Amino acid sequence: MEDKWGVYWVAVGKKAEESQRASLHELRSHMGMYGWDWGTNHETHEDRNNWNASQVSRWNKLQALSWPWEKILYIDADAFARTSLKVGFKILEDGFDMVICPSLRQSSDWCWHVGDEERLSMAHLRPSCAFQGGLFWVQNTVKMNLFFSVWQEEWLKFEGQDQGALLRAAQRTPLKIWLLSQERFVDHKYGAARNGRR
Repeated sequence: MEDKWGVYWVAVGKKAEESQRASLHELRSHMGMYGWDWGTNHETHEDRNNWNASQVSRWNKLQALSWPWEKILYIDADAFARTSLKVGFKILEDGFDMVICPSLRQSSDWCWHVGDEERLSMAHLRPSCAFQGGLFWVQNTVKMNLFFSVWQEEWLKFEGQDQGALLRAAQRTPLKIWLLSQERFVDHKYGAARNGRR
């Protein structure tokens, strides 16, 4: 690809780092070693505002555009590629701002994992499609930097999960978004980065 593009993980703690290395290995097996760059943020929870490791991980996810790539794939440390993930970069080349997967939980399970106060604050967004924030591709543009600034601002309101903040940011700064099926592209081992399971 002509554009400079890369893959970004966040790994806070030993188990997350082990899972991220396995995720990188799996991605390389499908995409090869050449034509892309990668980076991992290992900042620990002692480095920020007395946040716990989960909060630091989510905040670090929202720093994805600080990497010097024109197109960026973010993948959770506990997500493992089933195939090449170049497809998202190709969709970005067609002019989309973001490529992301819809959450498996919609309808009555919409944002089931966020706190009650945050869920109540988003009642006006229903029936918006909930997104899965563990795998997404983005352009590193002025427009997306604005979006990420808003996403950070929204996350700081509750400092919990990032998907609610993502939906609120998308309402405030509309994007051209392409939806992909997560199950087709990654095997997401939820919790592997926290409890060591792969």
